[in-house]
Amino acid sequence: MSRQLTTLGTAYADDVSQPCRLSPGADTVRSFRQDADLEVCLAKCTIYMPGIQIERAHNLIRECIDADMSGKLETLRPMLAQSLDVIQFNGLCVFGTPVGPKDYVREHVRNKCGTICKDIDQMRVCADPLIRYQLLKFCMNTRLSFLSRNVIPDNMATDCDDRAHIGPASAHVDNKIVQEVLRAATGDTFMHAPQLVQKWCKLKVQSPHHEGGYAITPTAASGLAAFYSATSRFVAFLANLPRRMTARRTSACR
Repeated sequence: MSRQLTTLGTAYADDVSQPCRLSPGADTVRSFRQDADLEVCLAKCTIYMPGIQIERAHNLIRECIDADMSGKLETLRPMLAQSLDVIQFNGLCVFGTPVGPKDYVREHVRNKCGTICKDIDQMRVCADPLIRYQLLKFCMNTRLSFLSRNVIPDNMATDCDDRAHIGPASAHVDNKIVQEVLRAATGDTFMHAPQLVQKWCKLKVQSPHHEGGYAITPTAASGLAAFYSATSRFVAFLANLPRRMTARRTSACR
């Protein structure tokens, strides 16, 4: 505030997105540092170079930085570290949503499901079954909701037989959550129950409250509603835009 004497208020920005070329990107990094005393986390930035192998992409960016006589691009050199997954050539992840070929999107979904399943296993350290249940229902069971809203249902599934997620990827997470809820409720004795009893218990956990269940809605079902709801809202938003703006956006898409 001492630097900006005319500022009347401040706000906290958790994330910033600026699609641009290398030179404007370097200007942004330097502006954050000089004007706001903030450091941009270069490890979270992405350089998208479709159709180029990773080694070739590194060399091209390095040559571009070396050839910059102004020295502005030198700020971006740490992004070339091999340990960072900054340069992308198969697809692009924008605000947590994978954009690119079908295989790239499905691989992202599979990795996300695998991460969630590992986190679910870590819930076993919680000795209180009620807290464990609440974490599984309100935290773990909702983690695929954002992807379900933004990724078409076909790409929320996988047909790779060599993977752990066979069929709808979200169904694998759904089963994992239900099993952990029942293990917490039965003191880990649920897995020894007959198959028919296990199926009935899973049905009760995923059934709504008015049907006597615990309302842990499976993502395989709620994801469809989320996608079509988000899509319809987006279409309604576009329909309410001024005609001049809509025509401009349509011509740009073409």
